[in-house]
Amino acid sequence: MARERLEEEANDSSKHISTESSHFLPPEEADSSNKSGALQTRLRAWLPRSDVRIGNFHVATLACAACAFLVLLFNLAIFIWATAHRGFPSTGRQWLYQGNCETAAHINSGLHLLINVLGTVLVGASGYCMQYLSAPTRGEVSRAHASGKWLDIGVLSFRNLLTIEKKRVLLWSVLAVTSLPLHLFYNSMIFFTSGSNAYWTLQVSAGFVDDRSGLFAYEPSPPNNVSQPAFTNEVQRMRTLLQRDALERLDPIDCINAYNVKYQSTYGSVLLVSDNTTATVYDTCHWPRVNDNTSDSVLDSPVRGCGPTFNSGWMCNVYYYDSQATGSSGCVVLASELRNNASNWRPNTKASLDETMPTTYCLAERIHGRCSVQSSPHVAAIVLALNLVKAIAMLVVSRIVFDRSLVTIGDAMCSFLETPDQLTKGLCLASRRDFKRRLADWQHIPQPYTRTRIRCCSAVGKMRWVGCITLYTVSLVFGYFFISPWYIWRGRQVLPYGFGTSGRGDDDLFSGTGGAGSLLLMMLLANSFQIGLSVLYFATNGFVTALCAQAEWSSYARHRKGLRVSSAKRHAQRSTYFLQLPYRYSVPLLVVFGLLHWLVSQSVFLKDTVWFSATVDVPSQTSTSLGFSPLAILIGLAALTSLLVFIVVQGLWTMRMEMPLLRSCSAVIAAACQPRREDITTGAHLREVQWGDMCEPMASDMSDVGHCGFSDGYVGLPVEGRLYA
Repeated sequence: MARERLEEEANDSSKHISTESSHFLPPEEADSSNKSGALQTRLRAWLPRSDVRIGNFHVATLACAACAFLVLLFNLAIFIWATAHRGFPSTGRQWLYQGNCETAAHINSGLHLLINVLGTVLVGASGYCMQYLSAPTRGEVSRAHASGKWLDIGVLSFRNLLTIEKKRVLLWSVLAVTSLPLHLFYNSMIFFTSGSNAYWTLQVSAGFVDDRSGLFAYEPSPPNNVSQPAFTNEVQRMRTLLQRDALERLDPIDCINAYNVKYQSTYGSVLLVSDNTTATVYDTCHWPRVNDNTSDSVLDSPVRGCGPTFNSGWMCNVYYYDSQATGSSGCVVLASELRNNASNWRPNTKASLDETMPTTYCLAERIHGRCSVQSSPHVAAIVLALNLVKAIAMLVVSRIVFDRSLVTIGDAMCSFLETPDQLTKGLCLASRRDFKRRLADWQHIPQPYTRTRIRCCSAVGKMRWVGCITLYTVSLVFGYFFISPWYIWRGRQVLPYGFGTSGRGDDDLFSGTGGAGSLLLMMLLANSFQIGLSVLYFATNGFVTALCAQAEWSSYARHRKGLRVSSAKRHAQRSTYFLQLPYRYSVPLLVVFGLLHWLVSQSVFLKDTVWFSATVDVPSQTSTSLGFSPLAILIGLAALTSLLVFIVVQGLWTMRMEMPLLRSCSAVIAAACQPRREDITTGAHLREVQWGDMCEPMASDMSDVGHCGFSDGYVGLPVEGRLYA
């Protein structure tokens, strides 16, 4: 019966908090309240049921909704422009730009940076609304205390979802659920497409290059896998380009680097020029010949050809080609061997030096304008739908009035100082561990005061700290697993390859076809890492928020100051930060994770390739794969490592504890906010307060049981070892 009576009293008191608070307004504050009537009238156009004392929240959530709608307009503008100019193809590809590969790469990288900036805005806005929605009201806290439970104050809480009203849980769930697929698809809405060129390799003597006007007879001796007329036409085409000085000269090492790739997007057919006119040639790919005589010398057979091909298998000599598993990647896996012997490079020849013909230099055809930046209309439609739902949910949150939620610890302190909680009376030194028991076991007995130092990980909760470290460790191990085959085992160079490119293309994670289904699959795989990064953000945000809440709570034992509240501040009260998190932490945190989202989009990404034949400037087929950039992964891992070090160091740092350990527990705040009657009468919750021993030094015997709490009047330093209740 007593418990039911206390619960009824708590519920009744919570209903009248907003009306009773007007009695405590100082004269100047009352005048200000009267002047706010005009402002409230103007706000009703957008906030028809708004209360000026909670108007800050409505303005903030309306700003969040406005940001979400601005992002929606950006996405919609791209979608409408692309659909109007490119249609809605069933292949799932709309090109936004087509031309120079370097320009296309810069546009793609810039658009992804913009996308991740907008995504960060959505994450910040969603997090703001979600934390407010999960914040309990005074009535919900009172009911939880009456049932022997407590709720989280000042942090994004899953625990509170089991207690708060259903419509807030529904809105919270909508914001959370739309964030998951939004991050999954947003970065795949725009992607880079590179062209892969089929090409011929023509082995010629220096005389072929010097005698540019000469013609060569053709004697048919075609192998089974080469069209002899196509070869002859290619020889004549390359000779024409040679006469126009349209070929680019490359030294052997540059030629190896240029052609030793899986996807050739920069160069076309190539002349391999040799000064050695007497060495024999071992025909490994059945090279057709122009002016074919009985001799195998280069002088008598000035032109030999191989192709058309997409890979670099022709670059290896017979020894390497037969002894190594080159596969469809050609000689890419033998890059280091080829570079080390560039001065003695003998493509498609025997390994014995006395039987081979070295290449002196190359004359390569440079290809321009076969890269593009594309968007997927199907993915864009999904992103638009999710963005719209999220924006509407935020708008609904901004227009619905809830009871005054205890968003920050200042809100909770204000409420309990105004109307004390009867269930926690006599527990002024109780910490969260004291409230883990059932209500019947909440021991209302005096406790001795002790001043100590604890590690910050204990202040925020070791489970939260260890969980955060575990998430970072798993992410780092996973990232190093990706980079180690490239950087450690194979000794590849990383720095020459930029963001959003997978080097020579031989280490694609997965490969698929060019259909719409394969495109969607690679999008899901590429952006699944964005979900993990979002989880890391919320875990880091929760850790830093809990740490800042504990620091602010402890500061009231050392300084007298006004309460930091999320509603409109009154008298000595102070306005809140980005909810509980100070701007000096919240803004850098958003910026850092926004950049990390961009780095992830450039680290593991959808790789779309269009294949061009050697003679026709029309795509013959498309393919998709999952590529990764070693450089972007290394930078991302370095950033994650720095964040992990920050969290570990912060957790091991010690802090002075002069007040009960908070850990966002509502019962701890309620127990510490048991003011004197005169503090309630004068409205201490509106003034500057400090926590300490509320007994006058000369008014009581030190052997008596004292009381600690918040007051705008005198408070002293609690006495070590003295009992308080």
